[in-house]
Amino acid sequence: MRVGFIVRSSFVLDTFANELYITSMSEVGIKMRAGAGDSVEIEPLRFLGSKFGAYRDACASSGARYLGGNKSALPLAQVPALLASLQAAGVEPAVDRAIVDALRSEATEMSRLASEGQARLDAADARLALSGKRLFPYQRTGVRWLAPRKAALLADEMGVGKTVQTLISLPDGAGT
Repeated sequence: MRVGFIVRSSFVLDTFANELYITSMSEVGIKMRAGAGDSVEIEPLRFLGSKFGAYRDACASSGARYLGGNKSALPLAQVPALLASLQAAGVEPAVDRAIVDALRSEATEMSRLASEGQARLDAADARLALSGKRLFPYQRTGVRWLAPRKAALLADEMGVGKTVQTLISLPDGAGT
């Protein structure tokens, strides 16, 4: 009997909450393992029967691309969305330990960036308060949303303070 790792993932305040479960490979229908670069390969281990449609839809909605044969691939960042879709459909994927470790590492990094962003937001609030100014609630939300991201597009209306949100969100030393 081979042993695989199951990850149950969800986004909570833009960080991954991962719990590791061990299951028999005979109980799962899909294998996920590290692919080339920052990608993850997905492959059915057995005939999925009536669950194949849910598998196909979950792969398509999470941005997986077909590689040929039975394999598909998607970026690591899309794995939590795929896992949530597969588990909602009752398909438990076996997830390679390297993917679990990569997701945990990403979650740690996002949490660190979010904490640093909150600290920058608090410092900016203190500086603004000295001159009797403050950020609007939607600007605070924008900073919290931007801070943990490596790349983002903030598409607020003209004149609502995107520049302020962006500058506060940038990590220390960015652009140097």
